[in-house]
Amino acid sequence: MPGIDLSILVPAYNEAGEIEANLKEMEAALDGKGVVYEIIVVDDGSRDATAKAAERRTRAGAPVRVVRKEKNEGKGWALRHGFAQCRGAYVAFLDAD
Repeated sequence: MPGIDLSILVPAYNEAGEIEANLKEMEAALDGKGVVYEIIVVDDGSRDATAKAAERRTRAGAPVRVVRKEKNEGKGWALRHGFAQCRGAYVAFLDAD
């Protein structure tokens, strides 16, 4: 398996209505560019179905991982925890919306 070139970190809180479409958009922008990438969604204690919506992309075969936190700890926690999960040579983060 080749190494991962780019990790995209997406901290998310109550984004069920938008996250799946936004992940698809990220994938479309990167697919076919010769970049091996992963998208890591950190669900920071969402009260809606954010994690389930993001996991649909994983089940569809997209390079998406979802990390869940039961209690909301804030964006700083989500970023710090998410960066520790990244395996890419380069890391970027994008807001879920």
